[in-house]
Amino acid sequence: MFQDVRSFYQAYIIMAILKEYMSYLFTYFIHLYFLFAYLAHSLLLFNKVGCLGMEHFDNINAFTLIKTLPESPIKKVYAVYKSCFLLTENGELWVAGDNNLGQLGLANESVKKVNTFTLVETLPTDPIKEIVLLKESTFILTENHQIWSCGNNKSGQLAQGNNTNNPTFTQVELPDAVGHIQQLAGKGSGSIYLLSQNGTVWSCGRNSEGQLGLGDFEPRNVFTQITIFPVELFTIKKIVSAETCLYIWLQDDSIYACGENKGNLGIGNEINQHTLIHIPFPHSYVPFLSPIPTIEDICATGLNLYVPAQTKNL
Repeated sequence: MFQDVRSFYQAYIIMAILKEYMSYLFTYFIHLYFLFAYLAHSLLLFNKVGCLGMEHFDNINAFTLIKTLPESPIKKVYAVYKSCFLLTENGELWVAGDNNLGQLGLANESVKKVNTFTLVETLPTDPIKEIVLLKESTFILTENHQIWSCGNNKSGQLAQGNNTNNPTFTQVELPDAVGHIQQLAGKGSGSIYLLSQNGTVWSCGRNSEGQLGLGDFEPRNVFTQITIFPVELFTIKKIVSAETCLYIWLQDDSIYACGENKGNLGIGNEINQHTLIHIPFPHSYVPFLSPIPTIEDICATGLNLYVPAQTKNL
């Protein structure tokens, strides 16, 4: 009997030692993984695809003059993820960085990364009014209310009626009901929205969290009008896209939202919404029961919405 008990405790001790050893080993490899991940991000990510336009792929940790730039003065700089776009005063578009899915619009699928700012040859003839960048998809809004798109089209976000990636800027065929475009908005990996001057809102692309506001979770590869809306559409002041949700700001300073909800929609729960829902603001913003101040603007990053007011509150 003593021999059995002693054997039992010996086995127990051995198992305890092995368990502790495996725990330390697991922790060691986890720490090692995060160390390598951190170093890879710090040392390689920032310019490994040439997005700095410095004619090489080395990381740079200090501001350095870019030698190769267009002759025309730069009007505006656009950047997202690992790609950079320069819009010049004479209407040219120069690009650098990640082109793995054709998002630079260079009409060449074999060129995966560009480390020198390069002129985009295939552009609309109309002047460019605005450029909207998703993570790997690029949109151009022209002064003549045309939309051109290129890049990743896995969810149909290019609005070209298919789900095929396109390395060349191609004009989007818009429904006649769209009319003149007031605003084009998009952010994240796969959803794009437009606000028409007639007050209608249209959405396209990824819809896994209901962010298109169409009453379901199915993606779209053409612009589709959001018709499930609790108020008159012509009162819309601005639309703002976050990573996987949409916010709409009305003339009366009310805000509606749909899409992924990890508490960011401000509706008191964390249930994703596939139709637009009103965000209930508190009756006061200070303990003195003061009225809500006039909203100056709305902006979003990640999933979060920020609402600056005239009183400097946020």
